[in-house]
Amino acid sequence: MEAAVALEICIDLYDGDYAIFIEKIVSDDDSTMRSHLVHEEQGGKLPLRIPPPEFLADPSHRIKVMSGPIFSLAKSEGKNPAKCKKIDALRIKKYIGCYIYQNRGQSIEVMMAKAKAPVEHLFNSHKWCDPEWCWAKQLDNKRLELTMSNMKEVAANNSDMEMSNSDSGSNSGSDNGSNSGSGGSNSGSGTEPETESDDSAYNTSDCNEDEGSDTDKVDEDIELDEEEIKECKFLQKYDRTYICDETIFTADNLEAMKAREIAMYKKNKRCYYRCKEKHADLYKEITLAMSQFITRAMLLQLNHTYSTQKNEAMNHSVSSTAPKSKHYSTTDSLLTRVGIAGACQILGHASFWTKVCSAFDFDIDSGLLSLLQQRDAHKRRKNARAATPKGKRKRRSRKHVKINKEHKDFMEGHNAGLAYESGIAVAAARKNLPTAAARNPTGTPKDQWKCPYYHPLYCTQLGHNDCRSPLCGMKPRSKEEREVAKKVILQEVLDAEVIRQAANSE
Repeated sequence: MEAAVALEICIDLYDGDYAIFIEKIVSDDDSTMRSHLVHEEQGGKLPLRIPPPEFLADPSHRIKVMSGPIFSLAKSEGKNPAKCKKIDALRIKKYIGCYIYQNRGQSIEVMMAKAKAPVEHLFNSHKWCDPEWCWAKQLDNKRLELTMSNMKEVAANNSDMEMSNSDSGSNSGSDNGSNSGSGGSNSGSGTEPETESDDSAYNTSDCNEDEGSDTDKVDEDIELDEEEIKECKFLQKYDRTYICDETIFTADNLEAMKAREIAMYKKNKRCYYRCKEKHADLYKEITLAMSQFITRAMLLQLNHTYSTQKNEAMNHSVSSTAPKSKHYSTTDSLLTRVGIAGACQILGHASFWTKVCSAFDFDIDSGLLSLLQQRDAHKRRKNARAATPKGKRKRRSRKHVKINKEHKDFMEGHNAGLAYESGIAVAAARKNLPTAAARNPTGTPKDQWKCPYYHPLYCTQLGHNDCRSPLCGMKPRSKEEREVAKKVILQEVLDAEVIRQAANSE
């Protein structure tokens, strides 16, 4: 029905008084509508005199379409944590939305360059992300900004120090020349030799030796060669860089960035992101599923800033007056109900019903008018709140809560051994293995102590704690034999623990 209505609208608009044609249509991926609105010679129903419209994709609907195959992967996989899970699909859907709404106003080249961002972000690669929605990218940019600013500051300080050193060197050279000239130096040149002038920068004869001060004394017998002097000069340039190390990654005036750094650290610590190496098969599956949606033709349909939210709001208003479950046959009831919803959406309830009452030559009741005005005011306030960042965060809070719950359930199930993977039962059993303290609890008599090799095949004697005791049956054995014995004993304990957990789960 929608495809037929769209075709009728296109024909009526063009055949009207102003010959208007529709240039672009933003819709979902309705193949029937697209097949109707092409020229008749191409298999459609649009007359040749009317230019065909260009179809653009509704961002909200395209997000659902792009994440659909990921949800299908999550449903088809079992309990293996290395496979796609619902939490992965929810995250991909969220990342796709962030990518589309942040880049749809950019050029198509920018959109294609960043098309890998949703999948790569899931696998902890943030090269293609935008700092507006990716904390890791934002932190990387801030680190680079702070590092460059500190490097510029250090370079400026170094240049000032070099200028001051050069000025002091020239002054000392002139002083030495005048002194040598007045002292009647044998060199006759009035200047010191070049090697001595280099050493003069590190001359310690001017140091003050106050009484009772040991820190100001310098050993005059120590001489520096040319390599050591150069090294000291090099280190002297960077003697002020140490104060910058603390502010390269966390500046004092960026408390929010500090909090995000801590949050990112915790995410990485608890394996929040997937790993390309550990989950290589999952990476290939998701990449293959997403590849059909990141071509140039598909991204061109998203390269616009149009929105269909007004249409969705209108659909809700119409459904309140004309429910889809009811049929109005050929009466004018449907047209009237749709007209009321559209007029209230455009004019407001108070203005519309006042005009209706005036058209029928009677005044609207004051109580009803006040109620309608309150309804319009409430709607305006609601729309104003929804447009604020706080309102947008509130709308997204339910989705974030859902994602957090899925992640928590996934991690709890994995840690408890409820997920399936190779060796998952053994890994869960290892957590419950008895420790050395459990082998010989506090208060155990010394003659009842057990060593790690206490086993019918290796050591059957009590009264010792390790293989260094003469009582231990493994004392004469080699290190390799003791390691083999440990593995055999550990495997038996693991098998018993796996059986015990399986019995408890039943």
